[in-house]
Amino acid sequence: MTNSPLIDRKIEEAYGIIRERSEKKKRQSRKRKFVQTGAAAAAIVVAIGFCAANPVLAKELPLIGSVIERVQELLGFQEIPTEEIVTLVPTGQGKYNAGEREEAGDNNTGATGIQSTETSVEATEPAQYQVSDQGYTITLTDYYATNQAIFLGVKMESEEGFPEMSADSDGKSQIMIATLEEYSFRSGDPVHGGRALVGQIVDGHTFCGLIRIDYKSIQTGNQGYYEQIPEDMTLQLEIPYFFLYPKGASKETVRGSWKFPEFSIAQSDKEMQVIEIGETNEAGFGLEKIEVSPVELTVYDIFPEDHLVVTVVLDKDGRKLTYAGNNTNELAVSGYDISEITVYLYDYDEYMEIKGLALGENSTAFREILEKNALYEKKISIETDKS
Repeated sequence: MTNSPLIDRKIEEAYGIIRERSEKKKRQSRKRKFVQTGAAAAAIVVAIGFCAANPVLAKELPLIGSVIERVQELLGFQEIPTEEIVTLVPTGQGKYNAGEREEAGDNNTGATGIQSTETSVEATEPAQYQVSDQGYTITLTDYYATNQAIFLGVKMESEEGFPEMSADSDGKSQIMIATLEEYSFRSGDPVHGGRALVGQIVDGHTFCGLIRIDYKSIQTGNQGYYEQIPEDMTLQLEIPYFFLYPKGASKETVRGSWKFPEFSIAQSDKEMQVIEIGETNEAGFGLEKIEVSPVELTVYDIFPEDHLVVTVVLDKDGRKLTYAGNNTNELAVSGYDISEITVYLYDYDEYMEIKGLALGENSTAFREILEKNALYEKKISIETDKS
């Protein structure tokens, strides 16, 4: 299969965000003696250094298991409720720890249901959500779904072994994956996605990572806009090709066919909040609502069509929340006090001139400029376990 222009365009868009965040990360690292946990949480991050193998992680990782639980610290998702992670393994297959939630499936239809496993069970046959082609075996291991996105755990194994992969200063590497996604609530052509598999090589032949599928990326298309993603849905995922990024070399394209059976997805309702705002100022800038989960916060802003804005959110301590998704409206919450946030809408061109101040140790100057020149400002209280 040749590369899809639509998918490649999405991948290039993702890479624009990768480059921007990489530069931000490097500037931040030079100014601080440590890298703040979650500084690039869930973001698509660019590779700039070698990711060393992790033999301890590899030793502890069974054929099928919770990849999300193992890589969430790498990606800044320390707050994912582990009891809400659903393992994509048919009953009786795989090896589990006591108490893990399991997605039980029929080998023919992919029909699913959540079960609890109390004992360890060794794998007796190939996993349902595992496909091999071109010397690569890709396994969908588990998922966690919020009111904003789907987090999908993926393990990729290479028969010949992975090349020396590029990585950032935290050891995160990425593989860009082209996807064809079919959802139960969406008819017509599948969603053409360019998804970043962000994670780490755990041994020379195994890469474990996480894909974040933002609902906004599947809400629009030829079938129109879906006002609300349903809490329960099914997904059938196909991967026609993916890109590897060896250290110091051009990207490698691997083409094949990795098509997985349909599986059910149910959004977690743990600590999910929607805060309706519904206001604009006289100039037409404002907020529609805020969505909050244990891992991220999404801002739905309102602004005139002829204006380009940047959404900036500060926590209670005045620290700027880092991006979690594909734009400035999707923000990571791990490590921040979001019991009270302040949202600013700022002119895009003007923000490009001041954004470097947000990386400094003294955030007072940055906040003062925001308060003075923002097109809109709103202070919002959020109920949290820590508040």
